[in-house]
Amino acid sequence: MERLAILPCEVLSRDAGLEWAADAAAGLASRALNGAPGTVPLAARDRADAIKRQATRIVHTYAVREGSGWKVRGTVEDAPTHRTVAEVNVAAANPADFGAAIAGAIWNGAGKQSWNPEAVQAYGKAIRMPAAEAVPLLRNAVKLEPKLEEAWLLLAQMEMAVSGREAAAAAIAGAPQTAAVQLMASTLQGDAAGQLTALEATAKANPGNWEAWAQLGSAAIRARRYREAAGAFTQALAIEPKSANLLNQAAYAFELAGDHAKAMETVSAYEKLVPASANPIDSRGEILTMAGQFDEAAKAFREADAKDPKFLGGALLLKAAEAKRLSGDTAGADQSFAEWERTHAQHPFAWMYRAQWDYTGGRKAEAEARVKANGTPVALVQLAIWKLEQGDRAAAESILAQAAAKAGEAAANRNAVAFGRALLTGEANSPAIRGVALLLRKDFAGAAPQLEQGVRAERPDQASPVPILLAWAYLETGQVEKAKELLRFWPIPRSGGEPFLECLVFPRILELRKRAGLG
Repeated sequence: MERLAILPCEVLSRDAGLEWAADAAAGLASRALNGAPGTVPLAARDRADAIKRQATRIVHTYAVREGSGWKVRGTVEDAPTHRTVAEVNVAAANPADFGAAIAGAIWNGAGKQSWNPEAVQAYGKAIRMPAAEAVPLLRNAVKLEPKLEEAWLLLAQMEMAVSGREAAAAAIAGAPQTAAVQLMASTLQGDAAGQLTALEATAKANPGNWEAWAQLGSAAIRARRYREAAGAFTQALAIEPKSANLLNQAAYAFELAGDHAKAMETVSAYEKLVPASANPIDSRGEILTMAGQFDEAAKAFREADAKDPKFLGGALLLKAAEAKRLSGDTAGADQSFAEWERTHAQHPFAWMYRAQWDYTGGRKAEAEARVKANGTPVALVQLAIWKLEQGDRAAAESILAQAAAKAGEAAANRNAVAFGRALLTGEANSPAIRGVALLLRKDFAGAAPQLEQGVRAERPDQASPVPILLAWAYLETGQVEKAKELLRFWPIPRSGGEPFLECLVFPRILELRKRAGLG
């Protein structure tokens, strides 16, 4: 798969006012080359930009007058070797046609569309303009040439910068319903199903473009359509089997789709591709965790730590400890945690990790004594949340008042106090936090729809307490099958989520899985 970067076409003419043609040509040529077999086209500002975006081939062109028309000449450079692999030598009636001419010289299947010159000029000028100045030009461009897709897409981007998401969605509403426009519109509207449909159309229109299939796979994971995600990543890997990032993403997709053997085979290929990195081994550990193979996961995390103790800020031993705890090996879990503690004695929140570890392991008195002894606002907020979890709202409110009195102007303190108060009162912008607050009040029916919104806003391939807490709400309201779907996979340890809420997840997840019939 070639990543083909089209650079602005240099206009060698004494005619004034043709600067717009250079950028317009690059944008329109890259769009016209969509669908070219084995090619991912992109418009780049210059060679450095092309290299930064991992271009494998770079198109350099210039335009000169010839009689009543123009000639566009140039070369296609193989980026790694700097060698010329092809030449461009094609006629164009006027500067508005430079992009179509370049695309046609590279691929016979490129569209032969000739655009309104005034519309292309407006589009070309707008590319490097401040957004507020570009919007009126682009509005005029799409009025003159309603099918000029690139101008519509740029108009939406500029409207977003000037007036926000709703204005951008309104601006693009009249555009032709191409896959790229539908993708932009659905993204602006937060329409996950529409995004998926548009990405699927894009991938099928560009079947040789592995990046299009990978984007489709990622969107399908976000929509929790795991079989579709696995299918998309299978297509991507068939085209590009040597991309480390692709192999990593695909391994998670296969596990989420229920194909553990393929997930492990894929992560093994990832390890072989980058043997010096700890990340593939960590990914193996996470996939094993998702599959419930905790002892093997712990071994993988320790192996990754041995390869690179600084990876993920030194969290690998914590992940090993959590995997051991899930396996039921309490002694082994405590040993791994103590090992992390010894090697991270200077960590500013080592005391908090220890307190959380003790609390979620059943040693609540020791944990509470530790945070009281620390006495910082962050420690007091954690203590208040534990009191909320225990149902002692009066104590939680009193402790939060102490934390607020000590917070001062430090952002970390103020944010922690605000978080704790949101859980106490339920007054929060985040539906997930509103849902957690309702859970802590035992209002499970009220919590479920809020937590559903929270889950939709999160990536399903990263750890978060929200799906576990939604499962809790489902079980309390008799929705066992919905809970079972959320509890099917074990959460990936130490990969995200809100650390203050660990006490709500472990060991509760063990009880929730048992109640859902998952063992």
